[in-house]
Amino acid sequence: TYDGMDPFIYPPLSASTESNHRLVHLPHLRSINIRTQIEAATYLFTRTVFPPSCTVVVDADLDNFALAGVETLYPALDSAFGKRLSAAFPDEDSGAGFSYLTLDEFQDDPVDGVTISWSRPSSTKSKLKSFRLAFHPGPADALENVHPALLSIIDHILTTWPATRRAVSTINNRHRRLSSINVDSPDPEVKAWAKILRSLRRV
Repeated sequence: TYDGMDPFIYPPLSASTESNHRLVHLPHLRSINIRTQIEAATYLFTRTVFPPSCTVVVDADLDNFALAGVETLYPALDSAFGKRLSAAFPDEDSGAGFSYLTLDEFQDDPVDGVTISWSRPSSTKSKLKSFRLAFHPGPADALENVHPALLSIIDHILTTWPATRRAVSTINNRHRRLSSINVDSPDPEVKAWAKILRSLRRV
């Protein structure tokens, strides 16, 4: 467990997509639970190898990241987490993935951020039982509602990583700012949320 409080020099986000790097093998790791800057989290996950059964909890701060260009974050997320999920639930298995999805606030913060977690794999053979990612915008990006960039991140995850959506049959929405909106509203944020819901075809 790492809480991000110790001094740390954060690598550039581009480091998470570099090839030909040395890997650290942690064959006995049972769980990883960190809160740190997103660039440190993606760097860590692209530099370590641990068992597919290892439980993952990543609470990522986006303080150092310009949310206006959120799409530049996607390659690092795909390398760090998307590939790991693809290994746990092979793409050729059309029914493989998590069946339960939960949306919640970021830790104990009811104002900013969002947490998305998956559990209950569709196959009893799956070694990965749960997976959680959370994102918190910087203070200057705080809004009355969930930041549109965070909804864009969720949309990218669900549309790009098959294991996060194709087997989902239950969604548990605990996020107070996403629980009572009119999905037919023309508001851009609401449209983004509606798009996320429509990507979960089994719900």
